[in-house]
Amino acid sequence: MVNQDKVVTRQLIKKWHEKAQIDYSDLYVKEYIAYNAWFRKVTDCTTDYEAIRRVSKRFVIWDDYIHGRTLVDLRQVADKIAEFTHRYPVRLETHSWNGVVADSFDWKSLIYFWYQTRCDLFHGFSMPGKIKHDIQIELAYKSLNIFMTEIIRRMRYCFSDEDYVKLTEVQALLKSPNGSTDALKKIESGLYQKFIHSPDLWNVDMQRV
Repeated sequence: MVNQDKVVTRQLIKKWHEKAQIDYSDLYVKEYIAYNAWFRKVTDCTTDYEAIRRVSKRFVIWDDYIHGRTLVDLRQVADKIAEFTHRYPVRLETHSWNGVVADSFDWKSLIYFWYQTRCDLFHGFSMPGKIKHDIQIELAYKSLNIFMTEIIRRMRYCFSDEDYVKLTEVQALLKSPNGSTDALKKIESGLYQKFIHSPDLWNVDMQRV
């Protein structure tokens, strides 16, 4: 005779375990949206294919990566991507890439790996729940997340519209009666220094670290 309580408990455990799994497909879509907005802006392209071709020529951040100056956490993930694509070359929509990331330093292929993984996911060429799909999506998300985290970190050093508004407000306060305090002068000086040394917002990947 079936013990109903055991059946219910087993189903409950299974359901909650399934809910605890990370949906890398959803995370990758969100991360790729951020990446897509960034590379469209820095390449000034209206089509993804041309934008990807141009962004693969932006080499400075990748030279720093190869020499261990940035994106340090990416190397381990890139090694796994290389191993994965040697076993399972990625299906292609372009002749610009052979579907394999040669090694952890093959950053141009990594860029195409991100793009083709996005295409397979968006166009329904891969199936969630299959081991190959799940591994590819997880690796694509983790590697792209490391890259975009570094891009956003660098963008924080750029002089922004918010910085300009703050500088204007501080300058107005300094001109007001009893407004010229050491604290305000320090803020103004810091904003001036940020403006002087600010990298170009849309070329942070082309700045040496």
